[in-house]
Amino acid sequence: MNIFSQIYRLLTNSLMDIPRKDLVFLLGFMATGKSTYGKSVAKRLGWRFIDLDTQIERDSGKSIPDIFSQLGEAEFRKIERQMLEQEVSHSEVPTILSCGGGTPCYGDNMEWMNSQGFTLYIQTPYPILLGRLKEMRADRPMLNKYSEEELPIFIQDLLERRVPYYLQSNMVFQTANMSKEAVSRSIAEKISSRTSNLWK
Repeated sequence: MNIFSQIYRLLTNSLMDIPRKDLVFLLGFMATGKSTYGKSVAKRLGWRFIDLDTQIERDSGKSIPDIFSQLGEAEFRKIERQMLEQEVSHSEVPTILSCGGGTPCYGDNMEWMNSQGFTLYIQTPYPILLGRLKEMRADRPMLNKYSEEELPIFIQDLLERRVPYYLQSNMVFQTANMSKEAVSRSIAEKISSRTSNLWK
């Protein structure tokens, strides 16, 4: 880390162990659009964008489905937490970090993210999620074992179990009846409004 990066971190954190205003974790269920919105919002703000699952795949040399099938979910969650901490510790510039759907629901991940930056839950109505997941279930290791009849039940049950973790976020953003463009623009505006007070 060079001297300018050190000064930047010291100023933004005010020499205290407080959550960074310029580090935003995007949270939400599978198929919410975290990566799509994250890229768009980061571009609008001129921030760095990180997709946690993509980083895991690059670092391990394996796809997420392969990690699940070969190592199991418990091992994947360990790898996920390690990568989460690594990306946060190496982040020296304003960053949008898109997390996996289950990231906040394991160990103390949610508490830890809230202590490091700003958490934003992208809340998408169940019918929309179900429609999207039906189309992409072949690429989702948690879904491809369920039949057409079983899938809605599984998704609703999993969503209900994960929502309490999501609701611990600093902000809940509801996407119902909004276009993708409107969602990205509104999230960017809310983040920009928060960080406008970065130096105050």
